[in-house]
Amino acid sequence: TAPVRPRSEDAENRLSADGGADAADVHERAEEDQLTAKGLPKRTPRISTPTQAPRQRTGSVDADALRRRLGGFRKGALAGQRDVQAEIAERTGQNQRPDPAATRAHAEESTGGTVEEASS
Repeated sequence: TAPVRPRSEDAENRLSADGGADAADVHERAEEDQLTAKGLPKRTPRISTPTQAPRQRTGSVDADALRRRLGGFRKGALAGQRDVQAEIAERTGQNQRPDPAATRAHAEESTGGTVEEASS
């Protein structure tokens, strides 16, 4: 929306001298036109500058330079993964990993066997 400038007293005096009632009606209608039926301000579309066409590439891409650049990203990602694994190992170092064989034996004791035995 356009910024509303405060009226000067001279402008108000001129309006009242020219026909104050008519000027007041025009002012009220202008305010009503800027509001929706629910009293919210109406949206005004913004005119954006047209986008320029993408530039044409001036030369070919150097494959080795691209490999070096992407290789650097890969090395950084691997270094980050190693750091996270070391941090997790440091935090959970005192925890012991459960033995999968012991867990399976406990399940067989409590349920009476494996699923394959129950179905045959």
